[in-house]
Amino acid sequence: MKTKDVLVDALKPYVDSLGGWTTTQLESLFLGFGDLSIFRADDDGYTPSGDLGGNHRENAQSIIAALTEIGIPHNLDEDGMFWIIESCVGEIREDLKRAVSEAGYASFIYFNPDSEYEENHTLQELKTFTMDPPLENRFEGEGE
Repeated sequence: MKTKDVLVDALKPYVDSLGGWTTTQLESLFLGFGDLSIFRADDDGYTPSGDLGGNHRENAQSIIAALTEIGIPHNLDEDGMFWIIESCVGEIREDLKRAVSEAGYASFIYFNPDSEYEENHTLQELKTFTMDPPLENRFEGEGE
């Protein structure tokens, strides 16, 4: 299982909402979706071998493949998504982090205890931001 599968799991509850988003809105959902590590939340220990995250290019490919798999119409391209990811790297939307978490995954700033960069040796929480439109599934807010 790789990043595409994580995104498919995370975004399935939001298909109805995402289907009405514009290209710009879809791009905004994935701002900064790079330099991160994603693990199954039920892993006993987070190790690099269990990291489901990819590099920026792989994440761009995974985003496009996941949206296609869940039936979200888009005209995103890999090069454009690469730069969307790069623009805010390591800081993702709060609602996307929540969706990933609700799907059973934990996400952190890129983690690798063998990295030449000391800041990558320990798990660190991702920075997040909010942006409109919010990622909402069709059941949120109903019955209120």
